[in-house]
Amino acid sequence: MPCEFCDEFRNPFNSRFAQIYAPLVKNRVVAQRGNLVAMPTIGQLFPGSLLVMPMTHVETMALLPESALLDLSTFITDLEMVIGQNGPVIAFEHGARCITSGGCGVYHAHLHLVAVANSCFY
Repeated sequence: MPCEFCDEFRNPFNSRFAQIYAPLVKNRVVAQRGNLVAMPTIGQLFPGSLLVMPMTHVETMALLPESALLDLSTFITDLEMVIGQNGPVIAFEHGARCITSGGCGVYHAHLHLVAVANSCFY
């Protein structure tokens, strides 16, 4: 089964994302640390919402090699300092695998980082 994130990393100009949103955005990667990238989510609930994911295909963050976990932790901390200006940051992953046919139907590890607007807590 083709992976739309892998397709986007291989050729951002020919990806499903580019077909829908080009010429507005050619490449949506906004930060990178090693094999990890961050990009804005589509249809953000709150400003600054990001997806953090490996550029190599892994179905869930739990399946990342142990060597990538320190990079992931550091990368998340760095990103939280930027998007956290909009409010407290929460992180979550659907965690579905292709074999289960569940979740959101995207079987490429992607962690959602969402700065929840401060006004939501009043």
